[in-house]
Order: sequence, then C-alpha cells, then structure tokens
Amino acid sequence: MDVPPVWTAARVREDFINFFESKSQSQSHTPWPSSREVPVYDPAILFANAGMNPFKPAFLGTAAPDSQFGRLRRACNTQKRIRAEAQRPRRRGEGGGRRRIMDR
Repeated sequence: MDVPPVWTAARVREDFINFFESKSQSQSHTPWPSSREVPVYDPAILFANAGMNPFKPAFLGTAAPDSQFGRLRRACNTQKRIRAEAQRPRRRGEGGGRRRIMDR
C-alpha cells in the first residue's frame, strides 16, 4: 500500500504560488511577499488579519505608478496567520468542577 504524500504548510504555500505563476503569459501572477504578522508600515492595524494587507496602497491609490508595486497587474501571495479566540469571561458559578442539580 502506498503512503500518501505529506502536505506540510510550506508545501501547500509553494504549490499555491507555483499554480498562479505557471498560468499563461497573459494571466501569470507575480509572487509577492506576505506582510509581517505585526505590520510596521500601517498603524491602522494591530496585526496582519488578511493576505491583502500588503496591497492596501494599491487599493487606496497611494502606490507610485512607476514603482514595481504600482505596475503589478496580477499578484499572488500567502499570509501566515495568528489564530486568536475571544471568550467571554466566566461568571461566578460557571465552569470548572461538577455542577449540582438542586431540587427545591
């Protein structure tokens, strides 16, 4: 029995980028580096919450048209992420330990 290949996160990212790079000349994408988890260039965001963050200057029209970034037509990237969960604070008597059912 053949063992299936291991798909690490790095391999998934590499295959994803390679797929878009390998498109025909008219549809080829330029790989663009992901932003840092804590962007230093944008005080409006606390941490990188999307792979689109590096492209914000293009969306806002603030990228210089003659720069490498300004000349991009199609780009692809991957964004490492931070997983965070918000939980409501426990109330007195909730959670932890056994619960008692009281009949009155």
